Amino acid sequence: MNGGRARVPLILALAVLRRSEADDGATHARRRTGYVVSATPEDGALLVDTGRGFTLLVLVSDTVMRGGDGVAVGLEDLTAGDVVEWLADRDHGIVVVEEVTRLKSLATVA
Repeated sequence: MNGGRARVPLILALAVLRRSEADDGATHARRRTGYVVSATPEDGALLVDTGRGFTLLVLVSDTVMRGGDGVAVGLEDLTAGDVVEWLADRDHGIVVVEEVTRLKSLATVA
């Protein structure tokens, strides 16, 4: 069995737990930004560096992903170094997100 695949249920369980904890109390969702470290389209996850630490973004099945120009992008279109934005109550740990915007792509900078 692939070691990375074995961790997916654990990661999803932690994400659901974090999401339910957030639902229990008052949340202060804000726009958060970070640099893409890695993207795993097959697992629906995105690891980003926020400057305060790493955040694992777990994308729900119908997550809306757009470029800064509003054009739809896929998780496989994101590359390390791209700047992304999402809405969440914190910018570290494991966060379940429903919308991600790519603000800056390294592919267009080069």
